[in-house]
Amino acid sequence: IMASDPPTMVRPSVPLCLTFVAALLVARRFGVPLVLDYRDEWTECPFEFVQKDGTDLTWERRCLRHADAVFFTTESHRQHQLATFPELAPERAHLVSNGWDPDEFAESRDELKRAAHRTLSLTYTGSLAGQTPPHDFLASLERLLTGEPAWIQRIQVQLIGRRGPRAEEAIRAFRFPEVLEIIDHVGKVEAIRRMRESDALLVLTGEGFERYLPAKLFEYLAARRPVLVYGSQGEASKLVERLVAGVLCPPLSASALREAFVQLSSWDMSSNDATVRQWLRQHQRPALAALAFEIIEPLADAVT
Repeated sequence: IMASDPPTMVRPSVPLCLTFVAALLVARRFGVPLVLDYRDEWTECPFEFVQKDGTDLTWERRCLRHADAVFFTTESHRQHQLATFPELAPERAHLVSNGWDPDEFAESRDELKRAAHRTLSLTYTGSLAGQTPPHDFLASLERLLTGEPAWIQRIQVQLIGRRGPRAEEAIRAFRFPEVLEIIDHVGKVEAIRRMRESDALLVLTGEGFERYLPAKLFEYLAARRPVLVYGSQGEASKLVERLVAGVLCPPLSASALREAFVQLSSWDMSSNDATVRQWLRQHQRPALAALAFEIIEPLADAVT
């Protein structure tokens, strides 16, 4: 099929990582630029959803050696890849992050500051499985509620989305089910509505998340609600700190979780509004697509 209509460029995305291999062969067959798009890592991925065997590292090195450009979604991933793979030259490594779609928020209210409430509504949206288990967060919350029972009436946690078997087990074992509201997967419009109606939004960053920005974080920031980053420091906590958009809570500390709840109860998102709005404009998907085309169009023009 491609022989009758040859491509001018090949741009695969991972995962699935073997698409890089197929793209390398196609690009070499037709003598066109190869642009690798790392939505996730390959052999350096710390999570189980990227499966690897003994040949993957050889193929990743080969793909990086022949790539005309390589896209990464975070600067720490880009720097890690440059330090790990000598086949990748810095001038071919580009940062093009994930983003958000402003059209999905067209009907959202533009309210920033919320009055302090007796009950703090904290919402998590997305999958609770694999690399985002809720165990440590629920353990910290359980310790807080055990030591300070008054918080049972002061916190309400919504967990919205699909849940794996281990997450279901942790939720069933939680000793204070009255503070949890478990909601199955909902559509994007409904999820955004629930984000905007919450007092704060939860991101879980377990071990291995240091180089990752969860996609939900873009939508959390667009929803203009303060964010609780629970877990390890990394890209997510640095961004929230830089935008003054929430707090980081280290894992397995009831006192740190209590302090985070206190701060979020009266958080004023308008304090750094101009900076957040500028960041949001820069990370709309149309703006990121324009950035990507600025990088790849000269490669295609050089061939044609």
